[in-house]
Amino acid sequence: MTWSPARFPALVLLIPLAGCSGDPDGQGAAGGAAPPGEAERQVSACFFTDSAIECGPVTDDAARVRVDDFYPSACVDGDHDGDRMPDFLDPDDHGGGLDDPLRCSTCDRGPGEHGDFRYEVDRGEARLDRGTVYFFDRDRNRLLVPAPYGDIVAIELSSGTRIDDGYPAPGAEIRVEGWVDDHGVVQADRLKVLCRAPRPVRPEDVPPECEPVGPPAS
Repeated sequence: MTWSPARFPALVLLIPLAGCSGDPDGQGAAGGAAPPGEAERQVSACFFTDSAIECGPVTDDAARVRVDDFYPSACVDGDHDGDRMPDFLDPDDHGGGLDDPLRCSTCDRGPGEHGDFRYEVDRGEARLDRGTVYFFDRDRNRLLVPAPYGDIVAIELSSGTRIDDGYPAPGAEIRVEGWVDDHGVVQADRLKVLCRAPRPVRPEDVPPECEPVGPPAS
């Protein structure tokens, strides 16, 4: 049985995606729809930390120089469908094709291709064949993965979770097998890192105009 928001409303945490503080309307680079024509022009600078992916607008050459200094731990990407979600994180539309040497890297290891979202639930057993981590709540050992239509899936790790081929830091693409608890959180029995995240930058190296993509689950 394949995931859909209508079929499994309890399995997906419905949380609006946050924006970047540089936007006067509070929309930013990660939430809300862009006006017609703006999406093609908008480019976001994204920085990978050990707990989040923080993005903000690229407004001048100095912003590009800062990304270049930290690349690939910082990168730029477009917003092909105008939903203010950088293409490399967007499960609805990740085919923007931004032509830029600093573009966020992609990886097609494992089932499907980079940016795919494949999630199935059958009688409480959950299987995420491919998803991208955008937030790691270390206090609760919980990962957040974006799903279509602005939803998210929360995945909790435990001492019994088997983790193969790396660490599921923000930016990593992962495969997960487990079960869904009464709160709609996937309790992971096994996690495999399909594509590793970039080396994280220090929080103090993230520009102040950037904010985490998507708020943590409550």
